[in-house]
Amino acid sequence: MISLYTNKTEYIADIADELRLFLAKEEITEAENAAADVCVTLEGSGTERHARAQVNTEKGMAVYEWDCVIPQGADALEIKRREKRAVKIAAFRAMANVYGFMPPWGSLTGIRPTRLLRELRMRYGEAEAIRMMQQDFDVSEEKLALAKTINAVQQPILDSQTEKDADIYIGIPFCASRCLYCSFASQVRTKKTDMAAYLAALKKDITLGSAILKQAGRKIRAMYIGGGTPTVLTADELDGLIAHALEAYAGFDGEFTVEAGRPDTITKEKLGVLKKYGVSRLSVNPQTMNDATLELIGRSHKSADIIAAFAMARDMDFDNINMDVIAGLPGEHAADMEHTLD
Repeated sequence: MISLYTNKTEYIADIADELRLFLAKEEITEAENAAADVCVTLEGSGTERHARAQVNTEKGMAVYEWDCVIPQGADALEIKRREKRAVKIAAFRAMANVYGFMPPWGSLTGIRPTRLLRELRMRYGEAEAIRMMQQDFDVSEEKLALAKTINAVQQPILDSQTEKDADIYIGIPFCASRCLYCSFASQVRTKKTDMAAYLAALKKDITLGSAILKQAGRKIRAMYIGGGTPTVLTADELDGLIAHALEAYAGFDGEFTVEAGRPDTITKEKLGVLKKYGVSRLSVNPQTMNDATLELIGRSHKSADIIAAFAMARDMDFDNINMDVIAGLPGEHAADMEHTLD
């Protein structure tokens, strides 16, 4: 067990993510004072911030300090971004000094490295972006090269977008059960769940959102219904929601994705609704094809159900189906991942 203290509690989850890069299965607990295994503080005001991280565990002791500058006139979001970056880097480097190794993606957590690299290039230029990835975030040369390659592949797609393009995300924050690894703000649907009230509010939100985008002259490029697990809705509920969305965004003809997600929530009737409204892409997410792991993480289905759900969707002519898998699930090793991929 590792105790963590910070005087900036709004960043404690981000700091804990840095610690997890070095810890195997140790639990991280929040401490009430600086006499903790890991103490991370942030001081300063105006344009200056000073982060300090001290790690003192059975592995050893180290202190690392990191200064950052807040630009004049920076808004609240930019201040938060720079403060968070400072405490994360300080914590990461102190941990690296104690544990004696550098993760290949450096201190990056909670953001796609390719997105960060692209944003840094746009803001600071190529040379400074590369310097920051290597010297500030400690990304290895190998991983930086990979991120650059992926950026090059993505760039033509990004270049095809215009300022008038918009993507629509419709959220269904409910699931059939809660998976062990999940950190999303979703709830289990029960008999007490007032789904009618939620869907009524969601439809109102869709109507208002479409009016705002229409006034701004935006063109809807793609629509994504995600969760949670959208197929936790009944076929009738799905029908009503999608009909409302397509009415609000009349004329939409782009990629339309529904995150079917868990195979135990997929039925022929629900797939029929999705087909009726022109859904062009489905997600059927196994996470793992190992039944013991599925039970451990709280998913109420077997690997055979995943195959059956996929086959059902194929039989109904869904030709664009993506499937998510997760590496490093509890109790799994390389052989388990090989089995899933096979």
